[in-house]
Amino acid sequence: LAKRYRLQVQTRARERGRLQRGRFLFLKTLPASSRCSKFAVIVPASVLPKATARNSLKRKLYDSLSPRCKMQPYKDVVITVQGAARNAPIHAILEELSVLLG
Repeated sequence: LAKRYRLQVQTRARERGRLQRGRFLFLKTLPASSRCSKFAVIVPASVLPKATARNSLKRKLYDSLSPRCKMQPYKDVVITVQGAARNAPIHAILEELSVLLG
């Protein structure tokens, strides 16, 4: 995912927005801060203790988000991975992400 489509987590993660909860993911949708959709992925260390595993999951989620960068209306989306994703297959997580994003 290109840098201009990544949302800085520190600035928007604590704001109030529309919440959606799935089995593996928790999505927070906020009004757009710019003229494009931006995404942030949070994988807590409590879910995956090893940094390499967290980064790998983030990369896979960001790769699946790249076609959605130009979605209308523009919005900022913060995606938090939940504990149930620890043992889940990646295709199930990606499928849930596409369902939650609509």
